[in-house]
Amino acid sequence: MNNNRNDVMERTKEENSTCLACGGALQDWGGRLGYRYAECLGCGSLQQHPMPSPQELERLYREEYVHAGGFHEDTADIHKPIYDFLLGLVRRYRRGGSNGLVVDYGCGWGGLCEALKNADVPYVGVDLSVEEIKSCQERGLNCEVGDIDTLLKQGRVADMLFAVFVFEHLVDYPSFFKKVRQVLNKDGSLVIVIPTSPLVRLLGRLHRFVKPQEDVPQYGETISPPWHTMIFSIKGVRRLAQSQGFEVVEVSPCPKYRGKTRLINFIKFWLGWAEMIGGRVFGDVWPVMTANVFVLKPRDQEG
Repeated sequence: MNNNRNDVMERTKEENSTCLACGGALQDWGGRLGYRYAECLGCGSLQQHPMPSPQELERLYREEYVHAGGFHEDTADIHKPIYDFLLGLVRRYRRGGSNGLVVDYGCGWGGLCEALKNADVPYVGVDLSVEEIKSCQERGLNCEVGDIDTLLKQGRVADMLFAVFVFEHLVDYPSFFKKVRQVLNKDGSLVIVIPTSPLVRLLGRLHRFVKPQEDVPQYGETISPPWHTMIFSIKGVRRLAQSQGFEVVEVSPCPKYRGKTRLINFIKFWLGWAEMIGGRVFGDVWPVMTANVFVLKPRDQEG
């Protein structure tokens, strides 16, 4: 009995001291609000260290997340450039004129669901936040409280599953990929939109050098514990996907949502161009990246 318990403790310790994306070694990167983040020496991803438990995160999402975020149902319009881009992916990746279901996993206030509805795309949104889902339903959106397990219990089969600024909130990635594979049809695609780590990682190092005793900034809500458990690098996403039997078939800079001032929009415009051009020229190693859109397919479904 004691031997079994010791084995579990050792496995937990080992899992908590290596990168969830690639299994690489970690070193301390910085802290915020009493939480610490570690940097992977292998792929450059950042992860909370130690990681919160799935049970604690689920409780926090159900009870507190809706009051912690900076967005509400009336902010969907500022994300329209992102939703337009994602609708383009729907048109390209649903094979042979398919009219199958599109899932918005972690739909929040329902901005993407509203865009799918307006484009006459069959969809369903799921989220753990009762308040956010209530808002969606009051606006006539096909959304419900739940997660991937809810979709599996209902026998849902989808052409595409979107996780828009959700993937970085997870803690059990093997379980996520396993369940996504069960939800997707034989030609299905998983699309994730996430903040990525290169620029934030460099800024954090500079901040630690100049102000070693102070918390690192949020960097545009990227460093947002306890909600953001992982800030992946592009390399980290590729390595994690490969280890779970998926392949990254497309990577694009995420379009910028609209800012509140002309200055912010001016900065976002030129940052977007820097990300796009630099990414095309230098690929995954280009450091000026803030968020990316990834299209993934199970390897036995690719092509």
